[in-house]
Amino acid sequence: MKHGLCALRDTLQGDLELNVKNCSIGIVGEGHPFRIIEGDELQKYLDLLEGVIKRTGPEPQPEPQPEPEVEQAPPIVEDTEPQVNVMQTE
Repeated sequence: MKHGLCALRDTLQGDLELNVKNCSIGIVGEGHPFRIIEGDELQKYLDLLEGVIKRTGPEPQPEPQPEPEVEQAPPIVEDTEPQVNVMQTE
């Protein structure tokens, strides 16, 4: 209940807060009839949100850090002419 109410509360714009006049809880489950919680009974659940910080958007991301400069090696130049090894024999 608390997580659901927090999620609902966090979607409200500006300074709006959940209260017994703008909110209700519907409960349904296997073997349990549909039931709506309102008024004083709802207030017990809304009281669980006290002290829980309201999230107003995505969590702030850290500032991107610049990439460290990397010294680039000079390009590899391949000889285009074949090399010939000459061996002298006696």
